[in-house]
Amino acid sequence: MGAEQLASEQAFEQAASEQAASQQAASEQAASQQAHVEPAPAEQAPGAQLMLRQAMALAKLGSQETALKTASAAAATAQANGEERMWAEAQLLVGQIHATVAQQLASEEGELQAVQESAAAFRAVVRLLPTVLPAQVGLGNAAISPVVTEAKDTALAQEGVAAWTAAVNLVPSSLDYQQALGRAHGNVADDAAAVEVYRKVATLAPTNTAVGNELGVALHRAGKYGEAAEAFSAAITLNPGEIGDVMQVNFGHALMLGHDTAGDRDEEAEAAFRHAILISSGTSTDAYRLLATLQHDQHRHQPSTLASKLAQAPMPSQRTISLVRHLTP
Repeated sequence: MGAEQLASEQAFEQAASEQAASQQAASEQAASQQAHVEPAPAEQAPGAQLMLRQAMALAKLGSQETALKTASAAAATAQANGEERMWAEAQLLVGQIHATVAQQLASEEGELQAVQESAAAFRAVVRLLPTVLPAQVGLGNAAISPVVTEAKDTALAQEGVAAWTAAVNLVPSSLDYQQALGRAHGNVADDAAAVEVYRKVATLAPTNTAVGNELGVALHRAGKYGEAAEAFSAAITLNPGEIGDVMQVNFGHALMLGHDTAGDRDEEAEAAFRHAILISSGTSTDAYRLLATLQHDQHRHQPSTLASKLAQAPMPSQRTISLVRHLTP
């Protein structure tokens, strides 16, 4: 092999070696650059907190249906992530939205369903976190709503007693919660318990007309007509300007039935019924009916006149729950 050929081969090998080294260096550089390139971020679903904020904003804007879906999604996301407090907040909002929807519905069937769904949302929180006051109050409010009383949903009514008892235990100073507990007892026909609660509240708020009326109603339901009449009378005397026709009717009816303990006070009862008719502008059908009954019992009734007035008086709204319904036969 000549010297020129040997030099040529050595040059070729050197060039090949340099090329290989260059290719390896380029490959390593490319790999290094690729390693430092951050991948495009994947689109993440909104978290429970963000969804909850969105639901709250939607609810304030009046978009209840969308707000309900968003709040439900927030609750599901929080539950999946083990975020207990966030789940509870979302569930509370679900319950509040259902309660708002119930107030807006015109049909009683739809209202009842919305109230029951509201109760279900609050119930879920109460079972897991019984010291969350808004959940107890929400469940309690659902349980004592008029539509639940009309539907005779006794199971939910019983839950109302437990919910308001818990609320009172959490905030013993709240007269509102104690009043609500009295209503809850009344809704399950535990008249003795209702009287006990209202007596306590009346002691703490002796000038509260609503409390005086509710105490009178509870005593009337318990068959203590004389005491009921005194409770109504005390409330009327303290705040005569706040008294509506319903309390006058309640007072008169208690007087009618309280002869054994309150004496014969038919004249006072008649005056109460006439006052109810006056302040209701003649629309109190209960006052007309009881006045007719009273005058019939006294053998000085005028059936044709009273019947005519009763027929002309408009019937009370079916959406209004009057306490007198629980008093009159």
